[in-house]
Amino acid sequence: MPSIATLVAHYLQRRLEGLDSDGLRPLADELEAIAAWMRLTDALPPELRAAVLDPEPTLTEPPPPPAAAPVERDLGQAFHRGLRGGLLLPAHIRVPETVVRDLRLATGDRLEYRARPSDGEGPPHYDFTLLARGPGIEPRERCEAPLAVVEMEGGALVVRRFADGRPSEPPVVLWPEDVAALHFHEGSVVDLAYWADDPQSVRVAWVHRVGMLGAPEDTEEAWAAPRVAKGPAKARPAKREPPDPVLEGKRVLVVGNEPRQSQYAKAIALRGGVMEWSSGDDGDDRLAAALGRVDAALVLKNHCSHHASEAATQLGKQLGVPVRRIGTDGIKSVADWAVALVTTTLDDVDAG
Repeated sequence: MPSIATLVAHYLQRRLEGLDSDGLRPLADELEAIAAWMRLTDALPPELRAAVLDPEPTLTEPPPPPAAAPVERDLGQAFHRGLRGGLLLPAHIRVPETVVRDLRLATGDRLEYRARPSDGEGPPHYDFTLLARGPGIEPRERCEAPLAVVEMEGGALVVRRFADGRPSEPPVVLWPEDVAALHFHEGSVVDLAYWADDPQSVRVAWVHRVGMLGAPEDTEEAWAAPRVAKGPAKARPAKREPPDPVLEGKRVLVVGNEPRQSQYAKAIALRGGVMEWSSGDDGDDRLAAALGRVDAALVLKNHCSHHASEAATQLGKQLGVPVRRIGTDGIKSVADWAVALVTTTLDDVDAG
């Protein structure tokens, strides 16, 4: 910013350049006024005189406009995992176990719900949509014991063993509330769940259909639907003996086809083995960790990515775990391939 003296000099120079006879008197008046102003400034203290004649430039910028408030996205309701199913809060809507398993939900996930059309009778049912994943950290560790066999003892339903022959230690007496809600009985195969910090909190989380490997699992919602009589009951066929437990003590990893995950597990358990499952989308580190826990692996190549198929094969070679890629996804076929892979030596080639 130019000083006052510089501005006055520039002004006078312009006035003199355009001066004529008619401008002499006005210029003289202006010069007298400027001289009077300069005499007044000479009388000021030095600090004030410097501030008037040669002020420091002061540059001020207008304050930035206030930031627009972010538009908050509706992230629905927060899911809280329970031993069976869970809750949406703050709406207090119950999420069935079948939805939890289908969407692989964990505490903190955000869901949207919509009521199904209803005739006004019975409890309402909802459809759920996953909007966002939570941090993936459960505030309370939930443990699951799959494929437990229900037995009758002293008028109560108990679990003393699992489908692969392992004993339940200690035996578990099942809650009457679970029996009433899920309608299981002696001979049923169920999944148990409990809190790690309270082993006595065992509840039935899931019921499998026994002897119907291709049928869907029983769910609490299915039992809540009205039943329709279908005429006199037919005589039941003789119960078939399960296959020989040729996989006893063996663990088999199945990669892909989540909808049939539990049926594959049951078919392998009936042969004495234990199944682990991977979607193939969990990353190479988690896939390697799963392969490190098993004796063999089956990759359902029509139900997972090409990368997952190739990664499983390569990681299996590095870990010394036989891996077989198959094109079939039948329940019996998967179990038969598991037996063949564990009990024989097969080259790593695509099958089916």
